[in-house]
Amino acid sequence: MSYSREISIIIPTYNGMKHLPKCLKALSNVCDNQTSVVIVDNGSTDETVSYISANYPAYDLICLESNYGFSKAVNIGIEHSNAEFVILLNNDTEIQDGFVSELLKCIKSDSQIFSVSAQMLQMGKPEYIDDAGDDLCALGWGIQRYRGEKIHNDRRVENIFSACAGAAIYRKHVFNEIGYFDESFFAYLEDVDLGYRAILHGYRNLYCSSAKVLHYGSGTTGSGLSDFKVKQTGKNTILLFWKNMSIVQFVLNFPLLVLGIMIRAKIYLNKGFFRSYIDGVLKGCSIALKCNDKKHVFFTRKSIYIQWWLVTNAYKNINARMLRMIRNIIWK
Repeated sequence: MSYSREISIIIPTYNGMKHLPKCLKALSNVCDNQTSVVIVDNGSTDETVSYISANYPAYDLICLESNYGFSKAVNIGIEHSNAEFVILLNNDTEIQDGFVSELLKCIKSDSQIFSVSAQMLQMGKPEYIDDAGDDLCALGWGIQRYRGEKIHNDRRVENIFSACAGAAIYRKHVFNEIGYFDESFFAYLEDVDLGYRAILHGYRNLYCSSAKVLHYGSGTTGSGLSDFKVKQTGKNTILLFWKNMSIVQFVLNFPLLVLGIMIRAKIYLNKGFFRSYIDGVLKGCSIALKCNDKKHVFFTRKSIYIQWWLVTNAYKNINARMLRMIRNIIWK
């Protein structure tokens, strides 16, 4: 396949004027004849479109008529791009020196690398990590790696379950093989689902600590918990496992998934989001049962390898509080 550029930077945005100007200003030094910027506006009602048109006319601006969610927006941007690699970047980020070059160097080191996640740093406390790629555990929880830990100033490269789509590079032609972001995942866990499919197809996802970006966090959907976020997470957890697991793996993991749902339900009960979470889980089950296009694989050796990975991640991330919760769930 012939590409007109090496890299396209794709930024989905929705009413992003609070953070978007700083994000675009930070990109001004990396754009050249081999790098393009594609901004996909999800039906913003603020000044986003007029601001981009007036200040960044060289950028490709795609305007959607309403908010279709993260997955559809980035899929449109990826399909629009004619670059060998695409970088997905949230509108509430500010890239640091070397961000693009470090990601590019890492992904080009091995043709089996599908994605590379940057080191995302907390905007208010840049000495602390916000995300270093994502893991998944057998309880159905997505895990932001190294969140809250001190910044990595080394040049570590690590295998991860999936890249965080808020700041990561992808090998474009692989999307044609494994599929694009699942648009039924309106928001949350869509990048973990994509990483899962890449692993099933024999590709790798990496974390590169030398590619750094500042991140406000939930700049579009709002920080902290909300009914929307909790419901989406509940729904997408079910779909993530149902879509990607073989029958044998799903049966083996089912008790752990149920346990994970019960733990989360208990946590959300205390925070006032119990009904939203259960509604999301039930919605996910309803969609899964109606999904007729899933090619159910009975068993693969790779699924057992992935299951071991998921169980190991669960073991690493259960703390004393959760152990007490599990004990209460089982024996009360």
